[in-house]
Amino acid sequence: IGTARFMAPERLRAMPYGRPSDVWSLGLIILECVIGEVLWKDVNSMVELIVTIEESTTPSDLIGSASTRRAVMSEGVQEILAGCLQVQPGTS
Repeated sequence: IGTARFMAPERLRAMPYGRPSDVWSLGLIILECVIGEVLWKDVNSMVELIVTIEESTTPSDLIGSASTRRAVMSEGVQEILAGCLQVQPGTS
């Protein structure tokens, strides 16, 4: 249960989920607060959202594709986001 845009990839695929899913959601919330814009505002379906997320193979892809304002983020914020936004948690 939750807002689809903030769901972790495993949750979107109806797979087992746990704390890493909550960390993912927190990362997206932090990212939206930092960049001041809605993520994936042009995504119109659940399938499109899943594809968009899964095509991002690294946290940097997600952060970079979210905004051209990435340059204004401190290295610390980028590091926190990279830790939160693991498309496949436990693999890096």
